[in-house]
Amino acid sequence: MAFLAVWMASCRCPVLIVSFLAIASYVVIVELPKRMQKADVAFLRTWSFLFYRFRPGAALFSVILLLRNTALVIVPVIHGGSAQVLLFMLVLCVSILVTSFMLPWRTLECNYMEASVLAGMAVCISMGSLFMEDVDVDSVMQFCLGLFSANILLMVGVFVWGFTKFVRAKYRKPFQYFLCHHKAGAGAFARLLKCELSRMNAVKGKVFMDCDDLQDLTQLFGYFAFEAEHLVILGTRDILTRRWCMGEVTTGRLHKINTVVVALPDYEPPSESLVQEYQVHVPDVTELAAHGISLADVQETLRWMRELPTIELRGTLDSTSARSLWKELVVMHVSPGSMVHQMSCEAQDEPDKDARLASRKTQYNGSKVAILVDYENMEAVATALVLQLMVSPLLVSLGGMVPYIMAADEEAMPTVQIIVMICSQGCFANPDIASVLVSSAARSLTVLPIIAEDAFRFPTKDFYEVLATAGTTSMPAKLSQLAAVIKQVFQEIAVEFQLQGGYSASAQDLEGKAKTIAFRLLGGKLRPREK
Repeated sequence: MAFLAVWMASCRCPVLIVSFLAIASYVVIVELPKRMQKADVAFLRTWSFLFYRFRPGAALFSVILLLRNTALVIVPVIHGGSAQVLLFMLVLCVSILVTSFMLPWRTLECNYMEASVLAGMAVCISMGSLFMEDVDVDSVMQFCLGLFSANILLMVGVFVWGFTKFVRAKYRKPFQYFLCHHKAGAGAFARLLKCELSRMNAVKGKVFMDCDDLQDLTQLFGYFAFEAEHLVILGTRDILTRRWCMGEVTTGRLHKINTVVVALPDYEPPSESLVQEYQVHVPDVTELAAHGISLADVQETLRWMRELPTIELRGTLDSTSARSLWKELVVMHVSPGSMVHQMSCEAQDEPDKDARLASRKTQYNGSKVAILVDYENMEAVATALVLQLMVSPLLVSLGGMVPYIMAADEEAMPTVQIIVMICSQGCFANPDIASVLVSSAARSLTVLPIIAEDAFRFPTKDFYEVLATAGTTSMPAKLSQLAAVIKQVFQEIAVEFQLQGGYSASAQDLEGKAKTIAFRLLGGKLRPREK
C-alpha cells in the first residue's frame, strides 16, 4: 500500500489518493462490522488484502497505516527543512505509540519489528537534520548508515527466524496433541488426559490445553493450525454446539490435521438435522467469520466428524480403562476413516471381581489415605485420578501416605486413617458412598472433603430430613445415620480442586492446590469422625 501511495504521488494524482483512502476507510469502518455480523465470508476474502494481516479487532489499523504512509510521502513536498523534519518526527512517533498500544499485527514479533524500524527511522531523520548546520558530516552519515543497516539486518533476521520456524514446524511441531474439549463437560477428563500423555515415553512433544498454553484467545486457531500434529476431540453432549470448539475442529479439517474422537458416554455424532439447522441452534457461530470460518465450513466439518476414527468410552471410568485409552491414543493411526474402537468399562464377572478385590487388598493394605469418589460421575473420577497424580509425589517419601482410589464396591482398607471425599453433584445419593461414610464414622476415620465441581451444593436441611427416614427406602437401614455423618464431614473445612467449567485452572494453580491438600493430610489438623 505504501508503494501505491508513492506511485500515486509521483503521478500527481491526488484525486486517486483521496479516493483510495476514502474507499478503504468506508470498507473497514462502515461495511466490515455489518458484514461480520452477517458472516459474509465472500466479502471478507475479497477485501482481505486490507485487514487480514492484522489480528481480529485491529482492522482499523489498516486505515491508520494508509494515512501514515500517505503522510510520509507528502511531507517531503512541504517547503522548509525544519517543517519537514518536525512533521516526519511527529508521524513516526505517533506511529510508534499506536503500534505499541494496539499490537495490531497477527504475529507478535511483527509488532516489535515495526516499532523498532520506526524508531530507527526517527533517529536517522533527527540525525540527518544536523546537516542543516555546520556539523561533522562524516560522523552523521556513518551513524545514519549504521542505523539503516541495523534496520535491514533486523528485518532480515525476523524473516530468517520466521522461515526457520516454518520449516521446523513442517517436520517437528511443538505440540504433539491438541485437546479440543468443552470445559463444563470434560474439563477434568482433559486435564487427566494431558497429565497421562505427558508422562508417556512415546509422547515426545507437548500436549496443548488452552488453560495452560493460551494467553491470547485471538491466537488460538493460529497455534493449532501450525503448531499441532494431532487433534483429540473429547466428544461430550454439548461440544458440537460450542463455537470455539467447532472453530478448532474446522481449522483441523482445513489444515488436514490428524484427528481422532474420544466419545464419552453422553456423546452423539452430529445428525443431519443439526447440520442443516446449525445456525438456529448456535446463532453465535457467525463470530467465527472474523477468523475466516464460515457457516458452510462448520457444516462441512460436522459431516466430516462422522467419518473420523473414534474411540468409544462406555460405562464408568477407572485407572485400568484410563491406561488403556492413553495407550490406544498413542498407538492408533489417527487418519480419516471409519474405524471405531469401543472400550467398555462395565462391571466384571463375579469371579474376576473377587480376584480383583483380593489383589487390591494385597496392593493397598498398609495405605493410610483412601480417595472416595462417585463412580457414576466420570468427571469426578477424572478429578480423583488427577488429584492422586499430583499429590502422590509430595507424599511418596512417607510410608503409607500415598493415596489410593477406592473401587466402587469396596470398604476402606483396615490401615486407612483418612478418607479424601471427592464432593460432586449428587454424590451422597450413591449407596456405595453412603455406606463407606457410615462405616468410616464407625471406625472414627478422618474425612477431608474436596469440592470437585461448581455444580456441587452443600447439603440443606431438607436433604438431611429426607436422609433421616431413608432406612425404609432403597438404602440399607444403617444409612439412616447418614445425615449425622454428612454433618460431621462438613465440620472440616473443604478444599477446592475444580477442573471444569468456569473454574478450570492452569497446571501451576492445581499444583498449588495439591500442595495445600498434602499439607492438610500431613501437617494440618483434621478432625476424626465421632462414632
